[in-house]
Amino acid sequence: MNQNKTRRKKSIARRASVKVELVIMALVLFFIAPPALAQTPVAKVAITHVETAPQKNGSIDVSAFVSVTDETGRPVSGLTAGDFILTENDQPIQSQSLSVAPATNSLTAVLLIDASARMADVGPDRVRTLDAAKDSAVGFIDALTDGDMVAVYEYDRQIRTLQTMTYDHNYAIDRGVNRLNASQSESACLFDALLAVQQELIQDSPDGQQAVVVITGSSTGAADGACGGTALDDLLNLETKTGNPIPVYSVGIGEAVDSDDLEQLSSRTGGQSFAALDAKSLIDQVLLVSTQLKNQYEINYTTGLNDAVAKVSLVERASQQSAQRSVVIPKVVIPTPTPPPPYTIALTVEQSGSGQLTVNARVPDDISLKQTQLFINNNLVQRSVTPPFGRFEIGLNELGSGKHNIRVQATDVNGVEASAEVDLTLTLPPTPVPTVAPTAQAEVAPVAPAANDPGGETDLTDKLPTSALIFVGGGLLILVVGFSLIVLHLIVRARRAKSKPEALYPPISAVNYNVLDSLPQGDRTMIEEFDEFEEDALDQPAGDRTLLDDDFDRPDDDRTFIEEDASDDFDSDRTFIRAEPLAQINAKLVVTAGEFLLPQTEFELPPTETTIGRNSTKGVANDIPISDRETSRSHARIIYRNGTYFIKDLNSSTGTWVNEVKLSPHEEVSLLSGVEIALGPHVKFRFDQSSLPAHDETIFDIDQDSALSSADRADSDRTIFEITEEKV
Repeated sequence: MNQNKTRRKKSIARRASVKVELVIMALVLFFIAPPALAQTPVAKVAITHVETAPQKNGSIDVSAFVSVTDETGRPVSGLTAGDFILTENDQPIQSQSLSVAPATNSLTAVLLIDASARMADVGPDRVRTLDAAKDSAVGFIDALTDGDMVAVYEYDRQIRTLQTMTYDHNYAIDRGVNRLNASQSESACLFDALLAVQQELIQDSPDGQQAVVVITGSSTGAADGACGGTALDDLLNLETKTGNPIPVYSVGIGEAVDSDDLEQLSSRTGGQSFAALDAKSLIDQVLLVSTQLKNQYEINYTTGLNDAVAKVSLVERASQQSAQRSVVIPKVVIPTPTPPPPYTIALTVEQSGSGQLTVNARVPDDISLKQTQLFINNNLVQRSVTPPFGRFEIGLNELGSGKHNIRVQATDVNGVEASAEVDLTLTLPPTPVPTVAPTAQAEVAPVAPAANDPGGETDLTDKLPTSALIFVGGGLLILVVGFSLIVLHLIVRARRAKSKPEALYPPISAVNYNVLDSLPQGDRTMIEEFDEFEEDALDQPAGDRTLLDDDFDRPDDDRTFIEEDASDDFDSDRTFIRAEPLAQINAKLVVTAGEFLLPQTEFELPPTETTIGRNSTKGVANDIPISDRETSRSHARIIYRNGTYFIKDLNSSTGTWVNEVKLSPHEEVSLLSGVEIALGPHVKFRFDQSSLPAHDETIFDIDQDSALSSADRADSDRTIFEITEEKV
């Protein structure tokens, strides 16, 4: 009995323990799991823009730009294709057919700011409402990125353009926001202003994502009937390129705004409405609008429709928040085969002696080319937009051993393309490693003495091999010849010493010669006359002497050197030759457009690398800075390599152009003197390159029967004076 009771107690204890554990786990899930699931609940989903892109194979891709925000208006990140349900004309699109990624498209934005008399009021924080609107507009523009466009308008009873659409964000602030001023008008006709702004966007702005940001402190209409009567339906029914209204984001400040009208306006156009109580909250809410516009999802899929209007609907699975937009599907264009080119390319590949491969592409003489491109293994490596079009050089070490495909594609001035290719196999020898051959050791076999040798002695020459005898004999011959030449040289010098003529003049030492300032700058002869005749000077050792010394100051870089041959065997017909210094490459960029955006009009190019772009406070510093918001921070780079300058586009937002031909991102082309370089829409350069001649050097030959004079030159060189010999 006792054992049964004990067992029952243990069983009850186990059951109680299990129940306690279950209760604890339930409490943990209750208090921990719900907050984890509710960390970023989705409160709103909006499709801000839909566009189509026909493909070469005849299909059409659809891209929907989606804003997903939480209850505070902050973007929700980390969503994937499995988080969305997308339908096209009520037909579901499979999740595996969707591509979801953060959007990287450019934005075209309009700031529409209330400038009525009410904006001159001072808020509870003692800040004028219009000043708070200016600060918030500046913050919105500063948050834009390269490639985004912005325009600034103000409105009361009428709309006024402060800054038209521009890539230059600094211009939008300086010439737009800073010109805002409150008027005397008590009316603010928001819908009339929106209609005018959206009509300009439809007519003039490029395709892509568009948005209008409204900052207002007034009601949406005028009680006195001063406005034109534009209604919300007029804005919704406005015909756009995509068939959808342009999203309007509204931020109202103060108690006079019509919050319900702003909320209806933003929600029905695909935007969002915010309310601010003071200047600080107004700035925060406008920055929140910028954050929403720059943090969206791009959802792509391939449609099966053709020449139709599709209704794209999107649902976020967890919150069941949805949005929909219409998009016009264009007519499918079936690609036609490209006709054969009317001209051919004769392609040859030759190896030069300097480790280079020369690719020559020749076209008929009646064909005028616009550009040629060199592809190696289907990769674009060189591009030529200036003559000669059909010549390229490739380093063998850049290719390496193996099979390579070389293709040249040419485009004539009419846009007709032709190409030719060739396959080649390179086998490069390995780099030789120097080795030292082992010294051969002669094997000497012992020879037994002859039994019948009467003298008992063996000749030494009989013991040495023939090769050793030849080596010894050759060395003795070289020694005798060298000794004979030394003796002959000593005899000749002794005879010359006896017949040495007496020196007529003492040597001339070198000093600076002061040239009058009226003489033109050029080559100058610097000579010091001999003041006193010393007999000891006649005994100075003979040899070549330089009359100019580097220890003396020179008036300029151009110098004339005089040398006197004072050797014993003086030859009056002797010619002095000096190696001409190598020519230096001089290259520069000359500004031809946009001078006001640059610190100077000419830029010397060093034989290294030169970066061009817009400096910023984010740590980007360029060798050639451009004060243009439409120029990227790292726009282009000029590279000097093997005597040639190249320009490379650094994936700029507004493009790099050479002779009106746009470079592809990260493409590099060679530059010839005279080509035009355009960086974005405002700045243009002309590339000039020339070779600087070496410094002029005048070489004099002095003999005993001729006068010493400087050579006449066609430029600034002139003769200062001459030295002649006098008999004593």
